[in-house]
Amino acid sequence: MENMTKQPKRRFSGNRNRKKVYISGPMTGLPNLNYEAFHKKADVLRKQGYFVANPAEHFNGRQDLAREVYLKEDVKQLVSCDYITFLEGWKSSKGAVLEYLISLECGIKVLEQEEHCEGCGCKRFGS
Repeated sequence: MENMTKQPKRRFSGNRNRKKVYISGPMTGLPNLNYEAFHKKADVLRKQGYFVANPAEHFNGRQDLAREVYLKEDVKQLVSCDYITFLEGWKSSKGAVLEYLISLECGIKVLEQEEHCEGCGCKRFGS
């Protein structure tokens, strides 16, 4: 029988071990559904090594489906994440507030980043 000793897992070795973060923020009523802010935040997080669940990328960027279709997919993505992070103005968004409440109930931690948290106040909701 071969030596079957386990090797320690590396923190960010491959997609399987990377931490996943969900981006939450306002969309309804904003130009292009605020996709630019979502994409900008996703780029920053990916450069930091995170796997990102970006609602602006769901459904290949389609904007013509019913709100509940998007919300169901967003919740599905959110509950698979380790962290949630918020865009400026999230508190005025019914969907983002719902995502925040779901993250609390599911034990999903708020990802705190200084430049981000100063603008939206999410730091006081930290884990």
